[in-house]
Parts: sequence; C-alpha cells; structure tokens
Amino acid sequence: VRSRRYERIDDAFAEDGLDEIFTSTSYRATDVALTIFLVIWFGMGNYWVYKIYLPNFQVTLFKPNDWCSKTLYLFSVAQLFFVYAVLAVVLLLIICLACGQKCVTLFDESYK
Repeated sequence: VRSRRYERIDDAFAEDGLDEIFTSTSYRATDVALTIFLVIWFGMGNYWVYKIYLPNFQVTLFKPNDWCSKTLYLFSVAQLFFVYAVLAVVLLLIICLACGQKCVTLFDESYK
C-alpha cells in the first residue's frame, strides 16, 4: 500500500504554468466587470425592495398587478438585513483589529 501526498495548489500551478491564467488581462477585466455588475445589482435590489416598503400583500380588484407575495418580500428584506449585518460585523472586526494593532505598537517597546 502506497500513500499519496497531495501537492500544494501553488506548486501545481507553478509547475504547469497555470498561474498565468489568473494574472491575464482578460481574467482581470472579467473579474472587474462581474464585480461592478454585482455591486450595481445589489444597489438596484435595495432600491426595488425599499421603494415599495410594506406593499399590498393581497390582490385588489381595481389594481390586480399592484401586490407582492408576502413570503418573497419578507425574504428579500431579511436577506438584505443579513448582508448588512455581515458587513457591519466585518467592519467592526477590522476596526477592532486596527485598534489592537495600534495599541500593540504604542505600548510595545520592541516596535520603537
């Protein structure tokens, strides 16, 4: 029985020359284009959801197209709330780490 050792991903890319794929101009352009698209899509989703805050959840007789499924709307609001909560936690973590690093550099004698 022979054991296998898994090679590191960095080593595999370096051997075959595949690391050039991730630094190519087309890859970067595609990455930037998709990022811009997703940011715009997120912004438009916020606008669409919060523009009709608490819509009609029942179909009316005179405006049959002016209603929204309650489950769908509440899911959208909850998803946006979750995204903003995660962003707030990440931002708070970054601020705490930056303050901690600043405190370490102020009070530690080896950094002077």
